Amino acid sequence: MTDATFTLYPSDTLVAEVKASSKRQGHAEQTLKLSRMYRKERQMGLPLD
Repeated sequence: MTDATFTLYPSDTLVAEVKASSKRQGHAEQTLKLSRMYRKERQMGLPLD
């Protein structure tokens, strides 16, 4: 049984922040000559402090 169903939509601000973050990450990878192919492995190795 479902009591309620919610649909969430991202705000324009959130979309802009996500795009800017992606652009910064891509620029950092390009500057450091890191392959995008190994992005997930690099992220999995980060500490969760």
